[in-house]
Amino acid sequence: MTLLADYPVRRRDEHLALHGDLPPTHRGRLLAELDESGLAGRGGAGFPTARKIRAVAGRRRAIVVANGTEGEPESAKDEVLLELSPHLVIDGVLVASRVVGAREAVIAVGDAATGAHDSLLAALADRPDAGAIRVVDVPDRFVAGEESALVNYVGGGGALPTITPPRPAERGVRGRPTLVQNVETLAALALLARRGADRFRAEETHLATVRGAVRRAGVVEVRPTVTVA
Repeated sequence: MTLLADYPVRRRDEHLALHGDLPPTHRGRLLAELDESGLAGRGGAGFPTARKIRAVAGRRRAIVVANGTEGEPESAKDEVLLELSPHLVIDGVLVASRVVGAREAVIAVGDAATGAHDSLLAALADRPDAGAIRVVDVPDRFVAGEESALVNYVGGGGALPTITPPRPAERGVRGRPTLVQNVETLAALALLARRGADRFRAEETHLATVRGAVRRAGVVEVRPTVTVA
């Protein structure tokens, strides 16, 4: 589609040559495209992205949190995406921020993912439009990537789950309405914003981590219909 290119796309000029500029963001139009595309969360839960964004859109002092902490210990897809295509994730954060009206955004990365962290910081330094985005290193343990734990940690608390409700959309980071989306979901959102729902569905891909007794382990980009075999 491409979430991952055949080479690292760490410079903004490389990214623009591959994907082109982001179009202007119109909330109503983009939400309609999201509905039509059926884009769902790529962090494991598969919750409809449009519903999650609508829950935050228009709320005062909203904030966006991009979750790149890998909720599954055996997964490496988010780390690889951030390392090889950081600008696509940044684009998704910017689109989501514009739709919900957020003036602050965070990209959360596991503190052991040094390659992803360094690549992301270099990309942000190369982006004059990304001044409202900051990177937060999160303890690299399973529970820290859970949504409420992540919101609690970004807000200055411990990386431990909290009681819900309230949901982050209602009361998240420092009590503010918070949109939490997986980094792959946001990268897909950036492609959807450029291509529209029809082309997005025709070209949609997912990232998968392949491990175990296989000839070639690693992270692959595949069509949704591809089987394990």
